[in-house]
Amino acid sequence: MATLEELRAQLDGIDNEIIELYKKRMDVCMEIGDIKISEGNKVFDKQREREKLAAVAAKVTEEFHKKGVQELFEQAAVSAFDKTGGTRKAAVYRRGQIRLGEFQNCLSGNGRSI
Repeated sequence: MATLEELRAQLDGIDNEIIELYKKRMDVCMEIGDIKISEGNKVFDKQREREKLAAVAAKVTEEFHKKGVQELFEQAAVSAFDKTGGTRKAAVYRRGQIRLGEFQNCLSGNGRSI
């Protein structure tokens, strides 16, 4: 049987892996946000979020874990939206690629392609 310290060390390793995967996921979300913005589309897609949450929940059999996975991905979606809708706004605006009002229109789906 593993000791408390060994189990905590395992958790620390798992936590580090989760952090690295989260950072990779957010990087991909930024790229997706860039594409959506450049095409003049809304950054947030409620239908896609529903489909994604259903798909990840379907991969888990235990109800306890299913709820936890759904909550994890819901929070990741919120973080991704904040990152693409908040930080990206400043980055895109600073690069002079699009005026702020036009960018806000992209978030609402009324933007033009650039």
